[in-house]
Amino acid sequence: MKDDKNIESMNQAPAPEPEKGDAAQSTKNRRNAADAMRFQSDLLKSSQKKRNAKPGFSARKWQYGTISVGLIIAFIAVIVMANIGISFLTDRFYLKLDITPTSYYEISDTTRNLLENMQQDVTVHILLSENDVVNSKYYNIAYEFLQKYRALSGGKISINFVDIYKNPAFISAYTDTPEEISAGSFIIESPLRYKILKLADLYKISTEVTDESTYSYQQYVSGVEADQTLASALQYVLSEDLPTVVFITGHDEQYSDYFASLFTNSNYNYQEVNIVFDDIPRDAAIVVVGNPGSDWTNEQINRLDTYLKEENGNVIFLRGLSSTETPLLNDWMEEWGVGVQDLMVLDSERAIGNPLGVVADILDTSVCEDLEVGDTTYVLMPNSISLDLLWENSNHHTATPILASSSSSYAKSFEDFNDVTSYAYADGDENGPFYLGILCNYSSSVSGISTGGRMLVLASNYMIADTYLDMEQLANKDYLLEVIDYLYDGVDPLIIDTVMYTNSAMTMLSSQARTILIVLLVIPVVVLVFGIYVWLRRRHK
Repeated sequence: MKDDKNIESMNQAPAPEPEKGDAAQSTKNRRNAADAMRFQSDLLKSSQKKRNAKPGFSARKWQYGTISVGLIIAFIAVIVMANIGISFLTDRFYLKLDITPTSYYEISDTTRNLLENMQQDVTVHILLSENDVVNSKYYNIAYEFLQKYRALSGGKISINFVDIYKNPAFISAYTDTPEEISAGSFIIESPLRYKILKLADLYKISTEVTDESTYSYQQYVSGVEADQTLASALQYVLSEDLPTVVFITGHDEQYSDYFASLFTNSNYNYQEVNIVFDDIPRDAAIVVVGNPGSDWTNEQINRLDTYLKEENGNVIFLRGLSSTETPLLNDWMEEWGVGVQDLMVLDSERAIGNPLGVVADILDTSVCEDLEVGDTTYVLMPNSISLDLLWENSNHHTATPILASSSSSYAKSFEDFNDVTSYAYADGDENGPFYLGILCNYSSSVSGISTGGRMLVLASNYMIADTYLDMEQLANKDYLLEVIDYLYDGVDPLIIDTVMYTNSAMTMLSSQARTILIVLLVIPVVVLVFGIYVWLRRRHK
């Protein structure tokens, strides 16, 4: 063991004895080592504290988080403001594109001109909740038009939704009108006046004849008339002065609602006057007399005659088939050059449905200058009587025939038209043509003051029936609108075309229907029979 220790001690080099300079360097190294150890210890403790510490936000993370939240809030604000801005621009300029098949929402140039020159504010009250309007197919179309109107008027038009089930007192301010107000009605209101519309007024309700022998028909929505109806209503509530049309009552006169609407939609005030008790207003623009159910008295006739001659009056007088004798009225009409005959006018060729459905020829276009008159311009005058032109000039009066039946027409004499059992031509019937419309004029000058009046006598009171005015294939509506404009030119009616959903059906005269039947059925059958005959003959040769 001692030998091992000696060998180990021998192998170890003896340690040199330190000098003074080396001692200082050794002290410095020890200090550096101690500092390094303390730094590592502090670093280790700091790392341990971080590991043991609970999670939290540093200042930098808090700054980044604040910026992120701010950006999100700013982004949401931009989206909200953009949505508000787009909604405002849409309301102000109606930024929507009409891609419907026939441009249902197209605004006419006439309407644009009216809207762009509005000077007064107009409120459109829709008597439904906004949710009900938006979710309804037909109301929503009307709402789209009103939004367009609001944009084009520069905000002059406002839209107000009123739920009258929650606010029933609202309609109490609109009771001085003959038109019915109910849930779903439209009230177009200006500081001057208001007008009531119903949803059906904004659409074209077409009539289709299902049985021509009985005049049976069905109705359906065929187009949009919102632009025409709404623009006319705006013109009505914005006009300073409106003319008045008077419908005479008192002798069971009959008028159709559609015929009356031709005037109200052309911005006339509508008024009824019972001729038995009341005078005709001096300022009436036009007076309408339906086919009377009884004769007038001389006093009543004098009221109408005075209006015509002293007030420069304008009268539309409708006659037609009737079993009532009116000798006093007939005598007065003779003074104006018109004879009323007990002749039922029929036509087997130029008629629609049956011989009673006479189609009139337009002889004089002075009362319908803007109407396109052609072979398919059908003014239907069912149940007509014959008017006799007594003279053309006499004692300040002139009489001019403007409508007549065709040369294929004929007439049957009657005392009671209900006794006529056959409409076919028979021996003893008178041959046409017959006058169906005569325009009478009166002019005079007293002390340098000219006065005058005009009366249009029409031979069919059925020509103003809703069914015939509503059929776009007929010219009854357009012709009567032209007559109204001719008699009183103080109103400039808005004429805007209806936007149709589909093409309308074709209307044919009786003669045209027979021709088509021959071409499409008879001739092919004859050719087929002849072909079979030739084939059989050749086969047996």
